[in-house]
Amino acid sequence: NQGEAGVGVLLGLSGFYRQRIGDQSGWSLDWGLQGRKYRDEIYDSATASLRLGVHHRQNQTHWSFGTFARQIWRKDEDDNVTIGLDAAVERYVSDRHSFFVNAVVEERQYPHSAGSDASFYSSQEGLRFTPAADKQLTFGARFDANRPDTRHRACDRGA
Repeated sequence: NQGEAGVGVLLGLSGFYRQRIGDQSGWSLDWGLQGRKYRDEIYDSATASLRLGVHHRQNQTHWSFGTFARQIWRKDEDDNVTIGLDAAVERYVSDRHSFFVNAVVEERQYPHSAGSDASFYSSQEGLRFTPAADKQLTFGARFDANRPDTRHRACDRGA
């Protein structure tokens, strides 16, 4: 495979519904639609997503978790359907500093690509610093793992 330079257009529309549950908690329904268009149509795609989640804030800790679904239609027929779970915890140690941990587990199905169906795992850990209301710095690490049905599509790291 060799990359190809080009310029495209990305258009999207998203929305949400938020409902409080008491003073410190709530739930939300988030949705999104987006399309990508390129001069070479083989790279065109459309994405629809939906997420249902809950969140809670207690003292200096904020946590959330949710479930989501995503459908991607691609002109090159590498379409996929994803369902998953996500969770996050953030602990504020001052007005401007916090530690966070995020995790995502997804199950991806590729209807036109035999053997590509995969479980996907991702986690992030780090420190967030907010020097001003319009500025934020994030430091941390991210780990991703992909376990496709066919071994030759996997990436093994280590000895």
